[in-house]
Amino acid sequence: MKVREVTCKSILTKSGISDYSLNPYFGCQHSCVYCYARYLLKYRPHEEEWGEFVDVKVNAPRVLQKEVLRRKPGGVFISSACDAYQPIEEEIELTRRLIWILSETDFQIRILTKSALVRRDFDLLSRAKRRAAVGVTVTTMDERLRKLIEPNASPSKLRIEAIEEAKSLGMTAWAMVGPLMPFLTDTIENIQEVFEELKRAGVDYVYVDKLNKRGGVWESVLRFLSSHRPALIPAYKLYFTDSAFQAEYLEGLRERVMAASRRAGLEGLIRPAF
Repeated sequence: MKVREVTCKSILTKSGISDYSLNPYFGCQHSCVYCYARYLLKYRPHEEEWGEFVDVKVNAPRVLQKEVLRRKPGGVFISSACDAYQPIEEEIELTRRLIWILSETDFQIRILTKSALVRRDFDLLSRAKRRAAVGVTVTTMDERLRKLIEPNASPSKLRIEAIEEAKSLGMTAWAMVGPLMPFLTDTIENIQEVFEELKRAGVDYVYVDKLNKRGGVWESVLRFLSSHRPALIPAYKLYFTDSAFQAEYLEGLRERVMAASRRAGLEGLIRPAF
């Protein structure tokens, strides 16, 4: 894993997800098979493959201190193009320093992570000036499959526990179920099992998303399938190249998602993102 120290001119970026997005790192050690953020290599090329490097924005706290004084307060999404709680964060605590700054302001913190490390910062988040929203991504409760598609992320059970704790501390607790991988994590049984765990944890709302087809995803997925599920390669080729096939597939996926939400008692809390 190549780690570099870099500097940034700005850390709060205008975003379609929230008022701002904040990414303490470029690159991510979680190495998820389906990660769409690898398309960013088009704009910031690296010698290493996505998942094999991390750029640490070492001056981010100093930059943020200045930006919160001159930017209009709003929601800050952490993170849109990396995971702010990837393994290196345990050592350097860059995200924690940024959260400390934001928690004292009128900016509202909204987190999405695949790491149980987020619980470390619940002391700051639970006392933030504006109510924080803590979200986790959960794609499957099957640990054997999870280790293959999200090799360096926390076990799904620990992510669910983070949601439960965030809720108990008075924070908004939410989840992203996705991207759902065709013929792997998209079965009604898998989706329902995840929904039932989130229901038990007291989740406030749940986004559900399809597999993103942005640049670099197909190559990553193909390597995974070639090693672990070669029989699925033809179907995935259709998903990535045939719009009619994808449209029919997504219609069926929406039906499964809504059926699973009814069975799990989450109807009304599901927000499909496709």
